[in-house]
Amino acid sequence: MNGRGGRIRAVMANVEHALSKRVCKTIRRARSLRQWQTPAERALWNILRNRRFLGLKFRRQTAVGPFIVDFYCPEYRLIIEVDGSIHDDQKEMDLWRQRKLERDGYGVLRCTNAQVLLSPESVLEAIERVVRSRKGEPPLPRRVGERFG
Repeated sequence: MNGRGGRIRAVMANVEHALSKRVCKTIRRARSLRQWQTPAERALWNILRNRRFLGLKFRRQTAVGPFIVDFYCPEYRLIIEVDGSIHDDQKEMDLWRQRKLERDGYGVLRCTNAQVLLSPESVLEAIERVVRSRKGEPPLPRRVGERFG
């Protein structure tokens, strides 16, 4: 019995070590991304930080499971992704990632750099709409021509 239990403990130790290395790598990557924000991410962060928007706590470039997300509100499990031109080439991967996060109970709101920079008020309205729906409150009406997903 000790032989089998010892092997199981050894396997578990190897798994824990591998997970620990992966978590450390993810954290280092998130820290790096916080230093190199896009102008749109910086603009949105200036609005969301320090509970400036609806009193909500947001984190930026943080790990949620195995993924690093642009902005995360833990109170409502809301993820905000600001997509630049690089996302044009990885739409399938972004969709797979979004579906995985949604299956895990997160709300995901995607907006583009242009939306954040040219129409920040519409982005904030979309965030508020998602927060209200996750709180169980009646949604705000959508503005004509507004597209978020």
